[in-house]
Amino acid sequence: MANSVEKTMQILRLISDSRGRAITLSEISLGTGINKSTISHILKILLRDGYISRVSHREGYTVGPELFFLTRYGRFGEEITSSCHSILEQLNRETGGTAIFAVLNKGKKYIIDYVEGHISYRDSGAAILSDDLYRTVTGRMLLSSLSADEAIEVFRQNGIPEVGKWEEVKCEKDYISELERLKGIEILTNYTNHTKGRLFSCATLIYKGNKAVAAMGFAGICEKADEKHVLKLIEKCKNEACRRLNF
Repeated sequence: MANSVEKTMQILRLISDSRGRAITLSEISLGTGINKSTISHILKILLRDGYISRVSHREGYTVGPELFFLTRYGRFGEEITSSCHSILEQLNRETGGTAIFAVLNKGKKYIIDYVEGHISYRDSGAAILSDDLYRTVTGRMLLSSLSADEAIEVFRQNGIPEVGKWEEVKCEKDYISELERLKGIEILTNYTNHTKGRLFSCATLIYKGNKAVAAMGFAGICEKADEKHVLKLIEKCKNEACRRLNF
C-alpha cells in the first residue's frame, strides 16, 4: 500500500513540475522509473477523481482541478504570507532587490512568498517554490534555528553538501560546528559574482513567540555603500514581521 502511495506521489509531482505542459505516459515512466502498466493504472484512478486531466491521448496529462481544490482553504504558510507580504514589497521597492520568505519543512526548504527584483526564479508566478537548503543564506539560517537532534536528522536526510554549495561543511562535525557559529548571527550575509555585478544577499530569522517560523531573505546588486542601508532595512522589516505575527 505504502509503495503505491509513493508511486502516486511521484507521478503527481512529475506532472505538476511540467508547469502546465502536458506530459505523456512515456515521459512519466522515464521520469519516475515506474513501468507503464503501473502508471496507467494509477493515472486511470487520478483521472477518474479529477486530480489530473488528459489533454489528449497523444499529448498526455496535466494537473486537474481536484488537486487545486485540495488547497482551497489557504496556501502553505498563509499566516506569514497574508500578514507580511507588504513587507517584502517594501523591501523590493526601496532596494530593487528580490525579497523572500522561506520555511523549512520535513528537511526541505520552500519559498512561500517572494517579490522579484534583480534575481528571478525559474518558476516565477508559482505560489510555492522548492529551493536549495545548503547553499542559500536563508537555508542556513533556518538550519541554525533547529535543535541539535533536528539538525542532525536533516543532515542525514540530505547528506553532505555538493561541491560548491557549502565549502565549510565536509562532514557532520563541520555541519554542527557551522550551525553553532550561525546561532550567534542576527543577519547572515554573503557575496557572489553575478553577470549584472556584485550580488549581495542576506537573511534573518522571523519569530512567532520564541520559535523561528521563517527566514526573510534579500538578494540584490549592491555597491558596498548601499549594503549598510539594506541591512538597516532588513532589521526594520524583520521587527515589523515579528510584530505582526505576535500581535
